[in-house]
Amino acid sequence: MKLVVNGNLIIGYCSVGDLPGTIEYTGDLPTGFQDNFASEKYLYQDGKVIINDQYEAPKPSIPEIGITDGQKVINQLGAQVANLTTEIQSLKKSDQEMSQTASSLGMQVAQLLAKEQGGN
Repeated sequence: MKLVVNGNLIIGYCSVGDLPGTIEYTGDLPTGFQDNFASEKYLYQDGKVIINDQYEAPKPSIPEIGITDGQKVINQLGAQVANLTTEIQSLKKSDQEMSQTASSLGMQVAQLLAKEQGGN
């Protein structure tokens, strides 16, 4: 096995073939070395491969996602729909009030006509 070492940190390895600047290693490996390998998780110290007690797995960086132009348009359309819904409800209420007023006026006209016809 060939180890790629930076200082005493093992940053890579190969089992087959060769890499430039590697160290030939034929000793024992910690359990799970190949299955759990991560750069800098193991140390090459005093001719042996050991687990790096100071190793911390890198935290994945979560990219900050801004609002896209499409999302801005969707948000604007949503606001417009909300405004239009409010306006429609207001117009429906006005329509009901006008219908009631027209009905009341119609009844008053009918009463006046009835009085006029009854009085002549």
